Amino acid sequence: MKITRIDLRFVVLFLLCSFVPDSSFGQSSELIEKVCANLNLKIEDCYLELASEKRLPTDSSKSIVVIPKIVEHYEDYFSFDSYILVVETSSGKIISMYFESASTNNWISDANKLRSITIDTAPYMLNTSTRAFGIRVRYEGSSRANPYYEEVISLFIQQGEKIIQVLNKYTLLLENGEMDGICASSFWTHKKVLIISKDKTKSFANIVVKDKITNSVAVPQNNDCIQKETHSSETEILKYDGVKYKGTL
Repeated sequence: MKITRIDLRFVVLFLLCSFVPDSSFGQSSELIEKVCANLNLKIEDCYLELASEKRLPTDSSKSIVVIPKIVEHYEDYFSFDSYILVVETSSGKIISMYFESASTNNWISDANKLRSITIDTAPYMLNTSTRAFGIRVRYEGSSRANPYYEEVISLFIQQGEKIIQVLNKYTLLLENGEMDGICASSFWTHKKVLIISKDKTKSFANIVVKDKITNSVAVPQNNDCIQKETHSSETEILKYDGVKYKGTL
């Protein structure tokens, strides 16, 4: 296939990675501010631009709230502790909580910017009585020559006063590559979909992962830019080992 300029899809990826503002579009809310107060956190330590909230689809009197607490900040570098909570929607009273420190949660924003933290309430039914929710974290690289985009998901279940993580930072989307800004480029993309299976391991449903893989290469030839694209797919099964979901090809 002959093209006279870099594929538009790659240009869009390049632009997204290069020119997205340094802060995401999260915003403060009365509920998030109440939860910060109930955690005895100073409001200035709660990074409201990445905080999020969402009502439980099964009970609107309760909400999931995510608060990144600033641990370190200098120049363009941030690191955050994770507070993931189920609270009373009206008062912000804490019902259940999960905490993870910045030393292990990978909530770090540096050359790869942490762009958003969102709550996923899709029906992840692990068994007839256990429904998980997801936290998706999105990163974007700042390099023009090496565009990078990644979104990871962690799954959680509520057990009394605790929120338990059952899937840890699983990559759902990965786009990476390199380009010379004129023609020569190499890009690859993994786009994954989670499917809850009828099969179970240790009382929790297996999760089938369908991965669509695209690899694109462009090279200059005479006065043209020649692009080749290949497609493939992989399937992975995530099985619960009694503590966490682990992958098996």
